[in-house]
Amino acid sequence: MYIYRRIQNLMRKSIPNLITLLNALCGWLAIYYSSKGAFDYAAGLLVIAAVFDFLDGFLAKRLNAFSKEGALLDSMADLISFGAAPALFILFRFESLDYFIPLVISSGFLFACALWRLVRYTLRAAEIKPYFEGMPTPAMTLSVVGTSYFLTSLTSLEHSQEVLVAVVLSVILGLWMISKIPTLSFKVNEWSFSENWQRYSFVTVTVLGFVFLGISGMPVVLGAYLLFSLFLKS
Repeated sequence: MYIYRRIQNLMRKSIPNLITLLNALCGWLAIYYSSKGAFDYAAGLLVIAAVFDFLDGFLAKRLNAFSKEGALLDSMADLISFGAAPALFILFRFESLDYFIPLVISSGFLFACALWRLVRYTLRAAEIKPYFEGMPTPAMTLSVVGTSYFLTSLTSLEHSQEVLVAVVLSVILGLWMISKIPTLSFKVNEWSFSENWQRYSFVTVTVLGFVFLGISGMPVVLGAYLLFSLFLKS
């Protein structure tokens, strides 16, 4: 019985870590496909990585499988999927010899801010708050992917204009990540409408935005994310 309990406990604690490794694998493959110009595959993998990132935390909580190793592994996986991968996604997606230096600097800045945010988040993991301080890296990654498709869907934009928006977006998202602005988090225990109207409102705007506007609704979603975050109680 002792050996059985030990094996059962080991398996229980390993499940979240295995999902975290799948997150990292998706990020690594997203980098590969971005470098090959297969941006649809890269974007899909980053979305899947975000799902895995949610699941590993959810299961770790449900299974009571928290560990220092798991927390460190989660940060390393996030650095790949939500640090290096989105920065390189921007660099390869809008690659241009004429604007190479601004793209390298801005995407490098985005990666550095993601790294700084992950370090800060890991060190403060024990602090329980109903919101994030600054934009979480998965949200930044989804914003990068969504906005890039929005830009390329605007046939009226020249490539130089797309690059300019990508550079500015990288700087804004980077600063948002390392800021201490209270930002929407869905890691809450109380789901009453009175305590979470900002979250329910954001989800509603997101669904309606994508249903009626498609990928063109991305700026609306980003704006709503920031707007409803400003109403959080810090």
